[in-house]
Amino acid sequence: MSKTGWTGSPVPRQARAPVISLSVETEKALSLVVYGDQPRVLLARAAENIIKDLVARAGLTRVEMTFSKAHEITVELDENTLEQTGLSLALVADKIEANTTDLSGGTLYTSRWDTGLRTSAQKRTPSRLGTILVIENESGQMVYLSDIADIREALAPGDVECWFNSKPAVVLDVFAVNGQSPGDVAQMVKQFIRETAKTRYNGVKVQIFENQAQAYHNRMMLLVENALTGLVLVLLVLWLFLTPGVAFWVTAGIPVSLFGGLMLMYLMGFTINMLSLFAFIITIGVVVDDAIIMGEAIHLHRDRGQSPLSAALKGCTTMGGPLLMAVSTTILAFLPMGFVPGEMGNLFLQIPGVVIPVLLVSLVESLVILPAHLSGHGRSIPGLALLSAPPEKDQPNGITLCQRQVSIHASCLP
Repeated sequence: MSKTGWTGSPVPRQARAPVISLSVETEKALSLVVYGDQPRVLLARAAENIIKDLVARAGLTRVEMTFSKAHEITVELDENTLEQTGLSLALVADKIEANTTDLSGGTLYTSRWDTGLRTSAQKRTPSRLGTILVIENESGQMVYLSDIADIREALAPGDVECWFNSKPAVVLDVFAVNGQSPGDVAQMVKQFIRETAKTRYNGVKVQIFENQAQAYHNRMMLLVENALTGLVLVLLVLWLFLTPGVAFWVTAGIPVSLFGGLMLMYLMGFTINMLSLFAFIITIGVVVDDAIIMGEAIHLHRDRGQSPLSAALKGCTTMGGPLLMAVSTTILAFLPMGFVPGEMGNLFLQIPGVVIPVLLVSLVESLVILPAHLSGHGRSIPGLALLSAPPEKDQPNGITLCQRQVSIHASCLP
């Protein structure tokens, strides 16, 4: 990127150099509360130092102060003092302005670009402002601003005041940038608090607040608990009312569908977030229903005396169409959420981005994989031998596409 100097109208002397940065993907990971029995100015200064340390020491990329207020320095002049020194308020103001204004130093011309030069004269602390020479009297005595004025640093007034545990507080937002996970960011912040913050900053305390990583963990645990509960209930109920073989393979189809959906999500560019985890919780019940319907249909034909292969073929033939229609209507119900425009559309897209891949994998598992397992070619697995029975003499004459898929899949099994 080449740099060029400004060739248009003159830039005001008070203007600062522009800051150019690339847009990056960010996500809030957690908030930090800096609090203590300290003036808010000192808390804000401590928070600024913590931000620098989090970037330099902890390796974080983006940390911002919430409800930040600008630092301001007040200069209070006593009227009696001005009369004694023979100064006016306008003269003092001119002296302060002359010593706190950046001055242009011209332009440096090179063969590649032009660089503007500027001298920085801003005094940002009360001590530095106090060194401004206001006047030198006839006797050579110098009068500085600190001699005639009360200089104090404060925060600009605002509409929001933060308190934590009945003490003044400053809130910092910590972001995960460019693929960083909230969990990794939370671990880095916890290590910083444990190893650095407790010993480096006296008089203030640092505490994690609004931990999004913990929210992710809780949502993930909810998904795992629901999935495990579904697995156990399906296994027990089908074991009691059908057969151990049907119970085993129907239960095995639940994690297969979820992991298959995860793979499709990755290929489609979706990520794991709060909305996608919520969508996974929604799909667990649908995935269980598909497998149970197909497993029960095959078991029904086995009870009528048909062979495992024949029962699997007939079960796939009779329930393949209804399953396909059921899954299709569910997909059509979630599909419009992917066409919502604007920023809300990006949020709603996460739900069909999870539901549709999981349902597609569940459909394939229920129509192809599950019938192949229940066709009698998995007897080496404990419990599946209960499905075996004498083969039926009369085999179906016509072979549908679904039957052909099951036969081909079954013939590849040992």
